[in-house]
Order: sequence, then C-alpha cells, then structure tokens
Amino acid sequence: MENSFDVWIICWFIFDVFYFYTNRFVYLILISIGSLLPDVDHPKSKIGNLARPFSYLFEHRGFFHSIFPLIAFYFLIKFNFIIFFPLGMGYVSHIIIDMATKQGILLIHPIINIRISGVIRTGKKLELLIFYLLVFSNFLLALGLFG
Repeated sequence: MENSFDVWIICWFIFDVFYFYTNRFVYLILISIGSLLPDVDHPKSKIGNLARPFSYLFEHRGFFHSIFPLIAFYFLIKFNFIIFFPLGMGYVSHIIIDMATKQGILLIHPIINIRISGVIRTGKKLELLIFYLLVFSNFLLALGLFG
C-alpha cells in the first residue's frame, strides 16, 4: 500500500460489498447509469439527448471512450466510493464492450488516435444476443440467484 488513503478505500470496499449485498437494485441502477455515460457524446443516445452540448462538442467514441474519464473515476471513487464505484464499473464495462466491436475505441484520444477494435458488428444479432445475456445475468445477480 502506498498510503493510508488506499487502506481506507479497501476498508470502504469491504463495507460496501456488504452494504450493496442488501441494496442490489440501487447498485444495479448506478451501474446501469454508469454504462450509459460514455455515450454522452452521441446525439442519438438516451443520455446524449439529455446532455446536448456534449454531443455537439465531442465526437462519438472519442474523448468519452478514452482512458481519461476512467482516470477521473479513479479519483472520484476515492472521494465517494459508494456512488462512484458502481458508476465506474458501468463506465468500464461500456468501454470494454465497445473495444470488442469493429468500430472500436480510441483509448488515448485525443493524444494518440490508435483504434482498439474487435470483431463484433454494432447493431447486429451477435451484439443484441450479448446485450440480452448481460442484462439477464445482471437481473439474476440483483435478485441474488447466483454470485
């Protein structure tokens, strides 16, 4: 451990595991909100409609799909673990899933425009199948049926 603040974070993590074990739906809602946040720069996304200036100022799968918002979440988690840890988990899951698509992401945008991409085509049946499997498994987790 580099400092006592990291120990404090780990203690809060242990507490929060037990806290969220009884508040699974709150945890699931925060993760879901976090998973929508990277698309704040897309004018046709649900969250992009709520935050229009971002969708006009930033290109989609640019800054908000880079490592820099993830670094911000690291510091926000130290500020308020209970809120920002599940939001950050949702954010990270969105970034990882977008890395698996053919469109990919620019992980270090705007510094370096190297695209990391996978094989899944956005809007096709495989993506939809993966989406439904993830949603279904999240509801099972929220209900405490496994995990």
